[in-house]
Amino acid sequence: MLDTPVRPARARLLVPSIALCCGVTVATIYLGQPVLTLIAADLGVTTSAAGLVATLGQAGYALGLLLLVPLGDVLPRRPLLLALIAGTVAALVAAALAPGLPVLLVAVFAASALTVVPQLLVPLAATLVPPHRRAHTVAVLQAGLLAGIVAARTVGGLLGAHAGWRSVYLVAAATTALAGVATAVQLAPGLPGERLGYHRLLASLPRLLREEPVLRTAGLLQALSFGTFSLFWSTLVYLFSGAPYRFDAGTAGLFGLVGLVGLGSAQVVGRLTHRYGPMPVVGAATAGLAAATALFGLARHGIGYPIAAIALLTVAMQAGQVANQSRIMTVRPGAAMRLNTVFMVCSFAGGTLGAAVGGAVQSRYGWGGVVVAGGVATLALLLRWLAVTRRTHRR
Repeated sequence: MLDTPVRPARARLLVPSIALCCGVTVATIYLGQPVLTLIAADLGVTTSAAGLVATLGQAGYALGLLLLVPLGDVLPRRPLLLALIAGTVAALVAAALAPGLPVLLVAVFAASALTVVPQLLVPLAATLVPPHRRAHTVAVLQAGLLAGIVAARTVGGLLGAHAGWRSVYLVAAATTALAGVATAVQLAPGLPGERLGYHRLLASLPRLLREEPVLRTAGLLQALSFGTFSLFWSTLVYLFSGAPYRFDAGTAGLFGLVGLVGLGSAQVVGRLTHRYGPMPVVGAATAGLAAATALFGLARHGIGYPIAAIALLTVAMQAGQVANQSRIMTVRPGAAMRLNTVFMVCSFAGGTLGAAVGGAVQSRYGWGGVVVAGGVATLALLLRWLAVTRRTHRR
């Protein structure tokens, strides 16, 4: 589905609206993370079992990216967006009413799979602005996504502490409905793009990965980056609820506000990516992840260390994603949704693995094991970036 750039005045209104919708809908994946201990206590399960809520949130999103986002290349965008919003809201309500952990896990998985709205809107918005504004626009939308992630932890933690974990899912259902409908009515109805059957549409995804080296490189780098981010982000609640801090869910959730520093860095990252190219920015992001991991290793020696680590972790992940995602936007304009699908499936496959490893390592080895796992992931990212950079220089 090809789109022509819109007038600057309309873009100034539409892009912030899309950014808000991205933030509200992506929060669905992270709603359970700040209230895992509350879920465990209320449903009578272990914290390790409750941790499946975080893992299935990542896994559901990855599956939704694979099966649903490609439809944006062949279906009218407004009806597709509204259908996804309706499904997400229904699943969030089911999660809030879940009588036990199995039903909650199914509802969270479904909600996460359906809340892939941001990955329909990001490539769409990138095609609606002139080329010189593309990296900036991606950065603004990533800032919206980051705000949603931070809000899920901070607001979710506070709301869960005062009104119970079920209220988190009910509030999310209401805000998702409002933001989704408000954005959908501003979009042009859109016409179907390529006439492909669903099976052919999905079959084209591995072909894109095979034929586009830029997509392969960006996807792997982002998988390692987001995997590191998710490994730490999904286990922070255990760090702050245990010794020496012993904060409740509401107080622990407040530390998510530190991630707001990423909002201020988004536009700077966009300008740097446009000026110097994406790979130097990815290298700087990798260094930031390494520094954050080192600071997390000192997290129990003073509250300043985890605060600085959260800030660095968020900015580094944000910078890496803006740089990597902006690389793939112009590879094949007619397949923008599918390119973004492959890229984000790589990203959230890494995120799912990171959350799963984080939960398992935390349960068995504690916070020290989480830090070691983060160091291994960061080292893998650094080695891959160095290999790609050397190959590019030789060419």
